[in-house]
Amino acid sequence: SVEDNVKKKYHNIFPSFKISYSDKGVNNSLSFSVRTQRPQLSYLNSKTYYQNRFMHQQGNPKLKPQTSYILQWISGYKFLNFTASYTRTDDFISSIFTNPEDGQNIIISTWDNFDKACFLRTTLNLRHTFNRWTSSLTLGFIKPYMKNEYKGTTTTYNKPNYYLSSNNYFKLPSDYTFSVNYYYNHGGSQRIFEFKPFQSLDIKIQKPFFNERLSVDIGAKDIFRKLKYEENAQFNNVRFYQIENYSPWNFFIDVIYRFNQQKVQYRGKSAARDEINRL
Repeated sequence: SVEDNVKKKYHNIFPSFKISYSDKGVNNSLSFSVRTQRPQLSYLNSKTYYQNRFMHQQGNPKLKPQTSYILQWISGYKFLNFTASYTRTDDFISSIFTNPEDGQNIIISTWDNFDKACFLRTTLNLRHTFNRWTSSLTLGFIKPYMKNEYKGTTTTYNKPNYYLSSNNYFKLPSDYTFSVNYYYNHGGSQRIFEFKPFQSLDIKIQKPFFNERLSVDIGAKDIFRKLKYEENAQFNNVRFYQIENYSPWNFFIDVIYRFNQQKVQYRGKSAARDEINRL
């Protein structure tokens, strides 16, 4: 039975420690922590859901919680911040593909525990304001270390992932704000899936009215129509390929009216603009 195969353990220890050091504007911290993550209830569902005549989706009530051991270093100086971490996760939870035991010619999408998965992550963030232009640039790198079997041979899911995120805000005359946001992802391995590169460019202009009670945003998302996820996976006896095409770009108009505008104490003016600038 399922109950006989699931280990029940109600006591665990999850220690953590952190060392911080600051000198001449340079901030450094080194931390280690142990964390657990339990599977979502939908992952544990034993029911089978029909997607099409070739694929069914199924939960796995035998899923175990995953436990992560995280070593992280954070360093910052003025507008520059750098983060590096190494994570080992035991009983790593991932979606997988399998075939039914009765030999039916269908694929079952479900979830299972890997023995372990390791991840090396680095992030570099720069944020600075040049007069009317505020820019934030993030460069990221993720190197996974996972393996399993595909048609009787060992296959790895170790391709690195690089990504870039650039957010730019321009303060224009008459209280207009123009923003340009760009995201690029090199692809690589994410769990058992391997992604091809994808990217997106969004633009928006914002204008407040009536002492910032009314805000109107007009913009467009993915103006070059590049937001398309192409992914494939090799697992057990299954080779999976899928395209999720979000590239049809769209315009949008947002109109927000604040009925109960909060005031900054002693100053008698709206705090909304200060909060927007802070964010």
